[in-house]
Amino acid sequence: MNQNKIWMYFQTEKTDMFSHAIPRLRYLVSKAKKITKFQTPFALNIGVGDGFLENQLMKQGWKIYSLDPIETAIKRLRIKGIWGGVGVIEALPYKSNSFDVVFCSEVLEHLSDKQLKVGLKEVYRVLKPDGYFLGTVPNKENLNDNVVVCPNCGQIFHRWGHKQQFDLQRLSQILPEGFKILKIKNILFICWKGINFKRKVAAFLKLLLFYLGSHGSNETIFFLIKKTS
Repeated sequence: MNQNKIWMYFQTEKTDMFSHAIPRLRYLVSKAKKITKFQTPFALNIGVGDGFLENQLMKQGWKIYSLDPIETAIKRLRIKGIWGGVGVIEALPYKSNSFDVVFCSEVLEHLSDKQLKVGLKEVYRVLKPDGYFLGTVPNKENLNDNVVVCPNCGQIFHRWGHKQQFDLQRLSQILPEGFKILKIKNILFICWKGINFKRKVAAFLKLLLFYLGSHGSNETIFFLIKKTS
């Protein structure tokens, strides 16, 4: 299945799904604000969603750039005054040592092994010395749980286009030399907005169990990494 067909669908016909990402993106913004000491941080966000992260950082005075493979997503950001370019992580169209921070949330799991290896090296390249790389990936996702078949062509594919499975150990092992992990941990993000009382109770119980040490599905790995050389 062509990944761009999946992206195009969500960027044109299912943009409401991005609202579920707000708690995760708010968390990334809060972490980024704590680590940056620059007067005007230069940041890159790879995989834009609906532009929530970009809007939040613009309000904080950041200089934010966006990159996404779907032109529709980039056009929406440009209308809001956000600079964006069409491209992919494995061929970042930026000079080396350009950014203080690179965001990459729920992107790495969509890449092939080769794209992942090259993409991480590209992130390292465009970061300034002592720059930060932060983002998220699904934790211990069973890829088979979301495999579906196209009723028209019979092709089997992951409904979200995921190709990679991560846990804390694997994410640590695939980083290029010169990256240092500052923080890596499991988090359970819950979007409370728009859910009914029954689902809120279920979500609260799931969150309680998470903090008590009982881990289940839909958890996220948060990572904060520094370029040290």
